[in-house]
Amino acid sequence: MEWYNDDDRWLKVKKDDFSLVSIIKNIIKNIIKNIIKKLIKKLIKKLIKT
Repeated sequence: MEWYNDDDRWLKVKKDDFSLVSIIKNIIKNIIKNIIKKLIKKLIKKLIKT
């Protein structure tokens, strides 16, 4: 039984890990999206000026 308990704990930890990883991935995605939006706006302004 001990071994199974350890296994369960390990699985729980892994699940937590995955949720953390997914949260971090989402944050990174959002940051990248924002950067791209800003770059596109700058490009459009430059295009309009010339």
